[in-house]
Amino acid sequence: MVNMATVREVMREMTIFVRTKVPAASTIKHRRASQLVEVPSLPFILWNPTDDEAEAEHQNIQRSTVKVGDDTLVEKERSETNKLTINIHAVDKTEPDVPFDVIKQARQFFKTQAGKDFCGARGYVPRIMSQIVTNISNLRETAYLPRVSFTLRLDFVSKLIEEISSIDTLGIEIDTGLSGDPESKSIPIKTLTT
Repeated sequence: MVNMATVREVMREMTIFVRTKVPAASTIKHRRASQLVEVPSLPFILWNPTDDEAEAEHQNIQRSTVKVGDDTLVEKERSETNKLTINIHAVDKTEPDVPFDVIKQARQFFKTQAGKDFCGARGYVPRIMSQIVTNISNLRETAYLPRVSFTLRLDFVSKLIEEISSIDTLGIEIDTGLSGDPESKSIPIKTLTT
């Protein structure tokens, strides 16, 4: 499952990067759309997962293979992938250049090695899923504000590899009776040898 606290860390680091690259946005803040009670001071970054984090795209794969060079060991690999899609918007007063520059730099953050490393240290691989889109939104009753956005996907991959001894004999038994009963018997059904 996707850890939203870690996603917030990624958004915070992206915002810090934007502050250093866009002078007109040196005090810009970020907010998650579901936590937006009132419009913060402009300009600002608004981000919103398009998936419910509990329902983010999820894949779980397990496989077992004989270890190369040592057929007495089996490598058991379990891989889990979660993908969370996030819309990221920048909003400003009536000047469309500032939100455009903010989004351009936000996208750039995920292309830089520093941005990739920051995400990678938290288990995420960032993927830019759309071009920059310019739009108008009515975030205040009296004014239409320029909004520029793009879509990002964070892929989280968790991999566990363990080695176990291969099994050369498999025995199947049926226990009859109750545990601790002196009349209880263990009956061998079948023994397989490889």
